[in-house]
Amino acid sequence: MGTNITIPQKKTRADIEADSVYGTFTLALASQAKQEKGEIIRVTDASDHPDGLTGTVYFEYLGTTNGDERDYEITFKKIDSAKKNILYAEDRGLIADGITDDTAKIQEMFNEISNSLQFDTVIFPEKTYKINGKLTINSNVKVIGYNTKFITSNIITVFESTAADVKIFGITQNSTVRSEFFRQKADFNKIEIAYCEQNLPENEQANYLFIGDEGLNGKELVIYSNETNNVTPVFFDNNIEGKKLDILRVGANISKNCPRYFCRVLGVNTDTPYVGNAYIRDNEVSNINGNIVDASAVVARFFQTGVIGTIHLTGNTVNGAKTGTNGNFLYLAGGSLICNDNIVSGIQSISSSSIIQDKKLREDGETWNIFNNTFDFSEVLTANTPKSIIQVLNRDGAFVENNTFKGLKCYAVDVAQTVLDDPTPQNITISRNKIMDIDYPIVFNLQQQLKNVSISGNEVFKIDNTAGININGTSDCRLVSMYNTFNQEKGQENIDISDNKIYECSKSVYFATMYINAAAPTAIKDKVIISGNKFLDMTTPFNKTYVRFIGTLQNNMTNVKIVNNMSAVAATETVGTEPADLEKINNM
Repeated sequence: MGTNITIPQKKTRADIEADSVYGTFTLALASQAKQEKGEIIRVTDASDHPDGLTGTVYFEYLGTTNGDERDYEITFKKIDSAKKNILYAEDRGLIADGITDDTAKIQEMFNEISNSLQFDTVIFPEKTYKINGKLTINSNVKVIGYNTKFITSNIITVFESTAADVKIFGITQNSTVRSEFFRQKADFNKIEIAYCEQNLPENEQANYLFIGDEGLNGKELVIYSNETNNVTPVFFDNNIEGKKLDILRVGANISKNCPRYFCRVLGVNTDTPYVGNAYIRDNEVSNINGNIVDASAVVARFFQTGVIGTIHLTGNTVNGAKTGTNGNFLYLAGGSLICNDNIVSGIQSISSSSIIQDKKLREDGETWNIFNNTFDFSEVLTANTPKSIIQVLNRDGAFVENNTFKGLKCYAVDVAQTVLDDPTPQNITISRNKIMDIDYPIVFNLQQQLKNVSISGNEVFKIDNTAGININGTSDCRLVSMYNTFNQEKGQENIDISDNKIYECSKSVYFATMYINAAAPTAIKDKVIISGNKFLDMTTPFNKTYVRFIGTLQNNMTNVKIVNNMSAVAATETVGTEPADLEKINNM
């Protein structure tokens, strides 16, 4: 008969049909529903199916209440207990008391799979096994546990694999020593680890759920719906040219106090792409380095990688990272980026680093899309604050839109050409973001050679500079700082600062400052328009000016227009020496 089950994650039908991890999870659900030893044979829309189908489990989205609202069905065929391709641990004489060593008998099952074409699956019941030695996997296998516990108090590696296809589900590892749950030592087709749990000791920097040897090619790595404590879920570095992991999927994991990284997958060095495409979704991570006693020299990164294709970084929640050096939500060495609907808070860092850090010169066609995220740094002290939340270097195409920034003590966005004669950052859009409060003199920083930059429709609800930080000769606040120090005949061209709003400021404030350093006499600023911006603060003690010109090279600034800006109280159009052809029209 049919049984109703509620799945805790929301999935689409296409996800379920394509995702073998979800399929295997329903096998565990079938066991809970007293349908023992069933094998999934199809996934279908259940809306037209009656109740009472033998060997069927219905499941619904979180929040639905009864069988009338079921969304899908999983149909099982019954498996004879003597079917030849499955080995059942409960039939193999294991003691399973959590005290007696069961390593040898478990290894016998893996050896039997390696030595025979009959078997491909090992199923463990809801029992506790003592493991005192490494379990070696040399052929393709599925390992399925039903809330199965492994106690591994004196070994480093639990599973060591040279197989091409391995799936491990439903195993909990508890240990009091540093440990690796799964180590891959050879090229592979697909590795899946899902619905596992790992509880390892504090103050260890080398606890891993998955770790790959150097110099491997892989088709697909899937790490899904696991729970870890004091563990780095994925650590996979490659130090041989020409190797590649085609697809990386890391989703719906819950990780507490992971040391150094939640996920690190890199190429030959830290700035080399290795992954084809990466999908990092719906993970919940708290307190990176939380149980490292001295994290002053230990990096704290949610995701560090380089990709050849695109990273999809979606729906993750990261709360807290302790470090005295580089702390990052994303440290990206190449690739396109889609980063949306993440909640990032409490990451400590240093003043030369950024929460989303761009570490490689762009390749043609690589673009960034960062939207609908929340960055909350209200609880981070000034001494532990980064240079910026989002850093965009040398990109051709970056869109930072509809994000919310809270409690900032640094730039919200820093766009810069890093080295003289590097590619020009261009086609950059920063729009419709909300800066709830910032205690720093600059919101958006534009530095060196840039082209086609639009900063529009952003709202700053409160800006201050309580520490009196002086940047480019002033501690006054500004929405946008435009600054050149590289002596190159190009500069900043086609810059549009329009329709932005500032609601409250506790210092003198500008919508833009424009500065060409005396060390860069050939640099230019051309086609800059500041239009439709509004000061909505009704308080009067602080000066409000639309644009401040700094320095003496204003003759290098051409086609600058200040038009249709307004202020709720009296404001000044400009401060400083104006460019010769400056246009000022209809400012109020």
